[in-house]
Amino acid sequence: MPTLALVFLALSALALVVGLALFILLKRELRSLERRFSTQRVNAEQLCSQFKRELEELRDKMDRLSQTPPTRDMPTLMNPYQRTQALRLLRRGEEVDAVCSALKIHRSEALLLKKIRDATQQEGKNRQPLAC
Repeated sequence: MPTLALVFLALSALALVVGLALFILLKRELRSLERRFSTQRVNAEQLCSQFKRELEELRDKMDRLSQTPPTRDMPTLMNPYQRTQALRLLRRGEEVDAVCSALKIHRSEALLLKKIRDATQQEGKNRQPLAC
């Protein structure tokens, strides 16, 4: 009987030692996870504060832009002076977009002027000179 009690005590002591070792390993793993998550939390907080600053800057910029009066970029009709200037620029070989931005005219109007100019040039080339 004393051997059975001794075996029981030895097994109980072994179970306590294994339980203690498992507990220590668990605590060690928890500490490493806490360290990892704390550094990730710090990084996330830094990113969050950076995003907040950028958002505030964008809001300030939107407020400033909303306070400026709207500008009239392009007139509704092209006047004769603009038409003449556009034809001169197109004759020099300027691109349609460059003409539009330089004279503040609609792209469709500049394209129409270019088509008319091209058509009249083709017609002029196809004409036969008058013989006298």
